[in-house]
Amino acid sequence: MKKIGYEVAFINTKKGNPRNGEGDFLRLKNGDIMFAYTSYDGNSSHDHGSACIRAVFSKDNGESFDICNSKIIAAKGDAVNVMCVSLMRMANGDLGMFYGLKYITAGGNIGMTVMFTRSIDEGATWSAPIDCVKKEGYYVFENARVIRLNSGRILIPLNLHRYKDGGEFDGEIEGKGHTCYFASDDDGYTFFDTNNLISHPFNEMTHGLQETGIVQFESGKIFSFSRTANGSQFESFSEDDGMTWSVPMPSTVFFSPASPMHIRHMAGRYTAAVFNPIPNYPHKEYKELSWGRTPLVCLIAEGDGSSFWDGKAENFILEDDPRNGYCYPVVFDGGDYFLAAYYHSNNSGTCLNSCKIVKIPLELIDEQFGLKQ
Repeated sequence: MKKIGYEVAFINTKKGNPRNGEGDFLRLKNGDIMFAYTSYDGNSSHDHGSACIRAVFSKDNGESFDICNSKIIAAKGDAVNVMCVSLMRMANGDLGMFYGLKYITAGGNIGMTVMFTRSIDEGATWSAPIDCVKKEGYYVFENARVIRLNSGRILIPLNLHRYKDGGEFDGEIEGKGHTCYFASDDDGYTFFDTNNLISHPFNEMTHGLQETGIVQFESGKIFSFSRTANGSQFESFSEDDGMTWSVPMPSTVFFSPASPMHIRHMAGRYTAAVFNPIPNYPHKEYKELSWGRTPLVCLIAEGDGSSFWDGKAENFILEDDPRNGYCYPVVFDGGDYFLAAYYHSNNSGTCLNSCKIVKIPLELIDEQFGLKQ
């Protein structure tokens, strides 16, 4: 496999800022690129630590980002934290932002929901956020997960983790996840539950389905992929705009440890899947420093991604240092290039530490597919 990508930004940690990552990109109307990400602002890098959403900007098509002048675009207020942002250009031209908000439930547990806010001035100010879920519970939401379907519907994949009596998760430490979907048919002004609660088909698997993502093919079929503890992503499909789904099954393409994947269309010519491809098989040396989340690869298929399963996709390496781990990726389509951002453990002993952004000229992909001499 060919290694691709050169570093354009590295958002490091510092005292009072122990973790940076889980982001999404969006191009502004003036041509600048905004990268929004979770920035932990206390002494804890734990998932429930204090965090806000910050943004940095590139004025040179992703060659550099002004990380010294980041700005807060969503504060936690009285919540436990806010994290895991998804950005979207709305049908009326507004800039839309979804993010996860954690709070204390009536029963004293940690709850999580999805908030949505919009900006009429390209992120200078934001509307009062609305709750997309409006149900108490731990609805896990990850970065860069919300998509707009061909029909115009906005679809949000979530993973509900339930509590037992006494406040313990139903499952191991990570909790047993069940996939569900919320949607909007009016460009984000109201949201509704599609009334799906999809469980791992093998009941004995305590982790369940986690950190689900989605992508739509040109045919209209939607591909759903979920992190599991079973050595691969689990796949499910919908042909009715997310109202019903096939039974999740282990992927024959996307083998991975318990680590999330991201898929995005690029320039109308390719579809990129970024993930950790090697599960923790019995004879693999497991390194605690990386959590098994290395290497990080980019599998690229021509067209809308429906050809991932025909054996013609090309694999590229983004990161392969076994001393570090890489996870929670996101891809940005720049037209004749793409950007990828992801957590980089930065020799810290934890995957969830710093954020790295790399740039890949699309001509390198063209060459690999034999489309350019």
